[in-house]
Amino acid sequence: MNSSLFVGLFIGMLAGLLLGVMVILVKQRKQTGSKTVKQLQQEHQAFQQQVSDHFVDTAELVNRLTDSYKEVFDHLQTGAQTLVDPQTLQDKLPGDAEQTVTLTRIGSPKPRPLQPAERPAVVNKNPSDAQ
Repeated sequence: MNSSLFVGLFIGMLAGLLLGVMVILVKQRKQTGSKTVKQLQQEHQAFQQQVSDHFVDTAELVNRLTDSYKEVFDHLQTGAQTLVDPQTLQDKLPGDAEQTVTLTRIGSPKPRPLQPAERPAVVNKNPSDAQ
């Protein structure tokens, strides 16, 4: 009877050990799965931040480019007004003097569009273009 008792205890201990190992493995798998989801969420958030930073940097560069373009435009306009005869400008660029160019920096509130009544009229001052 002693031997069957020891065999029973041994089998019980072995079953308990196997059950314990299985429970631990299942818990580790769940925790590993949770860590993977958390890691993926963190990676996704980091990626979103990189995308946001990239677009902010790009907007800043485009704004600087816009400022540089405006400086060149103003320089050319001043040079044309100073160095070219006004009649020649009027003959060569009919109607362009009345047009307004508006540049809006990225990140600025969008201006409301002009209504048809608010838009400047473009008048063709060169009679040869009317034909």
